[in-house]
Amino acid sequence: MSHSQTLRERQQNAVVAGVATKSIFVEKAQNAELWAVDGRRFIDFAAGIAVTNTGHRHPHVMSAVAEQAELFTHTCFHGKRCFDPTFRISVRSSMLWPNEAPTYDDYRVYA
Repeated sequence: MSHSQTLRERQQNAVVAGVATKSIFVEKAQNAELWAVDGRRFIDFAAGIAVTNTGHRHPHVMSAVAEQAELFTHTCFHGKRCFDPTFRISVRSSMLWPNEAPTYDDYRVYA
């Protein structure tokens, strides 16, 4: 039995049937490609949100992730926690909008 077949059997025994997956068990990914545990190579036409524009493991993204992980990995934005990077990317994104966009100084953070 191949490694993929073994994983498929384990998946069928452990994952509910409603979860839609294909029989590809990814070992690694780089740019727009995936490599399966059995050595098959694929172009990733179903990339997740985090890799759609940059590809898997883009050096700038990997660097930013490592830098951020030194600070904290996940804290919910909703509620009382507000983070400067979130505001910076929001402002940068809004400046791409065709109407008058706010500036960073227009945002106030309240504790």
